[in-house]
Amino acid sequence: MCFFLVPCKIIDLSKSKRVFFTATQTGVHHLKVKLGTDLLPGVPTEFLVKNSNSINAYGDGLERALQDKLAVFMIDTKDLKGDLIVRIEGEIEQVEKFRNFKFISGLNSVIKHNLERINDSLLKVSYIPHEVGLIKINILWNGKEIFNSPFTSTVTNPGKSK
Repeated sequence: MCFFLVPCKIIDLSKSKRVFFTATQTGVHHLKVKLGTDLLPGVPTEFLVKNSNSINAYGDGLERALQDKLAVFMIDTKDLKGDLIVRIEGEIEQVEKFRNFKFISGLNSVIKHNLERINDSLLKVSYIPHEVGLIKINILWNGKEIFNSPFTSTVTNPGKSK
């Protein structure tokens, strides 16, 4: 028996049951499974439903990068037509000395990046961050942020310790 807000289908297998359903909305969904009145181990659980017709970005460069090394991520436009804007910003540490005091402030800087078309729906974005810290990656499609944008990528340098 399904107590979902979406229709589902249960198939009896010899030692288990398989449940199929189609989410009707994007976002975080909660799944609870009971055997009688008891919740099964590992539930409730959450899962994310994304719009399959929306622009998708993925790859290591959206989460992490190494200082002065090429970082890459991909954007899948799903053959949709529209305007794509990618903006990558980092923080530059500015140190000012005034008498015996040292002031450190973060300034935003735009990080140059390259867009390379792989095929009709896939773009490769590459950039080289020159400063350690956090960078913000905004991806806009037709003037609106795509799902999960802005992304925050952490730039590290394993050879340097603070």
